[in-house]
Amino acid sequence: MASKKYYAVLKGRQTGIFTSWADCEEQIKGVSGALYKAFKTRGEAEAALGMTDQASIFPTAQNEVKWREVKERIVPASELILESVCVDASCLGNPGDVEYRGIYTATREVIFHKRPMPNGTNNLGEFLAIVHALAHLKNQTSDIPIYSDSETAILWVKNKRVRTKLEPNKDNKEIFNLTERALKWLENNDYTNTILKWNTQSWGEIPADFGRKHGSHNPPQLSPTEQTVRIIIFGNTYPVREQLKKTGLKWNDKTWIGDVSLAEIERLKQFCRQHDLQYTIEGEDFKESRLPRGSRPLPNSNVPAVMGEGMFQWEIEETLGVENLRNKKHRSKKQR
Repeated sequence: MASKKYYAVLKGRQTGIFTSWADCEEQIKGVSGALYKAFKTRGEAEAALGMTDQASIFPTAQNEVKWREVKERIVPASELILESVCVDASCLGNPGDVEYRGIYTATREVIFHKRPMPNGTNNLGEFLAIVHALAHLKNQTSDIPIYSDSETAILWVKNKRVRTKLEPNKDNKEIFNLTERALKWLENNDYTNTILKWNTQSWGEIPADFGRKHGSHNPPQLSPTEQTVRIIIFGNTYPVREQLKKTGLKWNDKTWIGDVSLAEIERLKQFCRQHDLQYTIEGEDFKESRLPRGSRPLPNSNVPAVMGEGMFQWEIEETLGVENLRNKKHRSKKQR
C-alpha cells in the first residue's frame, strides 16, 4: 500500500496543504511558475510553508526546500485558421542583427516589417513581433488570432515578462527600448486575440519566415517561388531619375513602373526608403505597399499597413503609445 503524502503548494490557484495529488494538481495545472512539493508528513509540509515554528525539528524550512516548478507548455494548434496574422523574426548571429515582420496568413500580404536592429536575439524579435501584431490588430478593432512558432515568445507575452540572458549595452539600446515599450503596452492594454503556436510539423515553415534557417543569409523572400513582379514608385523622383532609369523602370503618368525580379526587390525597397519614396509591389500572390506618411489602412481593407524603415518606425511609435513624431516635428518648426 502506498504511503500517504502531503502536498504543499507554495504558489498556485490556492496555496496550502493537500492530501491527494488530484487536489494538488487542480491548484497548479495551467499555472505557469506554480511551486509545489510532496512530503511524507504534515509537519514537514507545514514547516515548508512556514506554517509552524518547528523548523528546528523538521529541516525543511521554506528557504531550504527545493520546490518543483510547473513550466507551462504551449501546444501547437491542430487546425489552421487562415483568417489570422502570423509573425516571425530573423537573427543573423546570437546576438546579431534582428528583424521581424507580420503578414496576413490567408493572402500573404505584409502588414509590418521592422528593419534590422543590432546586437539582439531571435527571442526578443519574436516577442516584439507578437506585441506589434497585438497593437496593430487592436487599432484595427480586429480579434483574429496570431500565430508564432516561438514557444518562448508566446510565454513571455502571456506572462508579460521577458527573461533574456542578453545584457543591455550601447549597441542594443534600440531593441531594449522597444522591448520596454512593448512590456508597458501589455501592462496597459487588454486584447481579445488568441496567440497560437504555429504547427511547423504539420504545416511547414510559418509564412512570415525569412528563409534564413540552416545558416542561410539570403534576403527575405516575399513569395515562395521566384517570379517577376511589378513595382510602382511614386513621389518626388526628380532628384534620382537617372538612377531609376538604370533599374529598367519606365516613366509613366507620374510614376515609375516596371517588371522586376524578386532578387532586385529588396535593393529597390532600400533605395525607396533612402530617398523617402512610396511604392507598391504586386506579384502573383502578394501585394505590398509603403504608404504616404500618416496614412492608415481602412478597417477591413486589404491594403497592408506601413512598410519600410521610416514608415515602420512611425507605425510602431504610434501603436505602442509613444508621442506622435510628426506632431513633435511640427511643433519644433513652429518654435523656430
